[in-house]
Amino acid sequence: MDYLPAVRLGQFFNIGGKSYAEFRKAFKYDKIVVDGFTKVFGPRNPHTLRARTTMINDYFFQELIEEAERELTEVAAI
Repeated sequence: MDYLPAVRLGQFFNIGGKSYAEFRKAFKYDKIVVDGFTKVFGPRNPHTLRARTTMINDYFFQELIEEAERELTEVAAI
């Protein structure tokens, strides 16, 4: 259950990040949360979907537009 503290760590680095490396850490923690929530709650759970949209914001920051579009399309389909 290492994804539970990762929720707060991801928020910390998203809000307080001052460098690209810190924003990469936020993405890493957001990915841990999405994987954990998907495993425990399933892909259609509101908590999982909220975590995925947070991770999608990280994709946009990193200019990973194709990945963001793919993820956002999946979330919208659900």
